[in-house]
Amino acid sequence: AVDPTPDPRTSVRTCVGCRQPKAVSELIRCRLDADRCVRAGASARRVHGRGAWICAGSATCFDVAVSRGGFARAWRERVEPAAFAGVRDIIEDPSGGCDNRGSSVSPALAVTKG
Repeated sequence: AVDPTPDPRTSVRTCVGCRQPKAVSELIRCRLDADRCVRAGASARRVHGRGAWICAGSATCFDVAVSRGGFARAWRERVEPAAFAGVRDIIEDPSGGCDNRGSSVSPALAVTKG
């Protein structure tokens, strides 16, 4: 039998799309900046404040979170779907420039609210 209890040494967060608790290593953190830019990946992990976690590589979780207000719930603020246009690319391919574990030195992705 598999023990459903997570390892206490592993940080666990809940995906705002599928609402399943997962290890941080399986998720990407997204953040809404004060200037209304959505940031995802390594740059969002290094900044304090409210974050929203989404399953890495799952366009389905991302689409559900945007359409059902998962990001707005996490950030406690309404966000227009157009603000997420470029973020979806990072969610679908987390290895494409932003490392989920924060070791990447790539520039942050910024999508302004339109």
